[in-house]
Amino acid sequence: MTSFTLLHVSDPHLGHSGGDQRAHQAETAWASLHAEVARNRPDLVVITGDLVVDDPDDRADRALAHARISALEAPAYVVPGNHDVGDHTTRSGLPVDWHGSRVSDARVDAWEATWGPGHWLREHDDWVLLGINAQVLGSGLAAEARQWEWLELVALPAVSGRPLLVFSHESLDTRPETEGTVDSWMSIPTEASRRLWAMLEPHRPIAVCAGHTHRHLEWTHGCARGITAPSLSGAIPHRNDMTAAEGDQRPGWLRYTLDNRTLRVDRVAPGTPTGPAGAASAPLVSHSI
Repeated sequence: MTSFTLLHVSDPHLGHSGGDQRAHQAETAWASLHAEVARNRPDLVVITGDLVVDDPDDRADRALAHARISALEAPAYVVPGNHDVGDHTTRSGLPVDWHGSRVSDARVDAWEATWGPGHWLREHDDWVLLGINAQVLGSGLAAEARQWEWLELVALPAVSGRPLLVFSHESLDTRPETEGTVDSWMSIPTEASRRLWAMLEPHRPIAVCAGHTHRHLEWTHGCARGITAPSLSGAIPHRNDMTAAEGDQRPGWLRYTLDNRTLRVDRVAPGTPTGPAGAASAPLVSHSI
């Protein structure tokens, strides 16, 4: 089994609908990522959602995100976030004015017309990478039913004992900050999360990798590591009416080195020695998640 590298990127929030300052921040951070990919040529890039600024119905933002990601000089796989296809009905601990557009089959269809299916399985060397549309979980939509069926009948039987990495926008509902909280905004709705873990656990995933909270965090859940990537676009603003994580102040991404059945995780921030030479840190503009 050979070693390979994967960049885990999340929440780039690309587009112009959020105004010039946010667009400039996102483009500056994206330029640093693009330079890193061009220089170091990772084997893969996986982007765990919130590709666009805020609005899942903004076609111009979606087209821009598609153009930027398609230009990366490495294979790139994506899963949707709440700003790409809409959100869950219940998001405990989130300010009321940050409750966004609800996920719908129409929004999922529009996203998939650009990106292809929101759930996917990719094989690289002896590893299996599994992408999941977290936003439909617990929704009762036709898209959710299709994904559960695909997981049970197609994707998970194909793992066949190989090392498995799972990618979604939201993490399992086992985060250290949310113990005892039902349907936290930071994770997959509780009932759906438990159902998903019951399906994944027999296959002993190495890690379940997500974004959404704009924070690099790692913890252990059963046989797996939980990992969330920082946002490429910056921090979440402090709100007294918001539960827990505010995100990391500095934009960045994670570099995974996969060797045999081991996973090494390194954080990369624009402007650091491990990032692109001479890249400048983007100014921080806080915004909703």
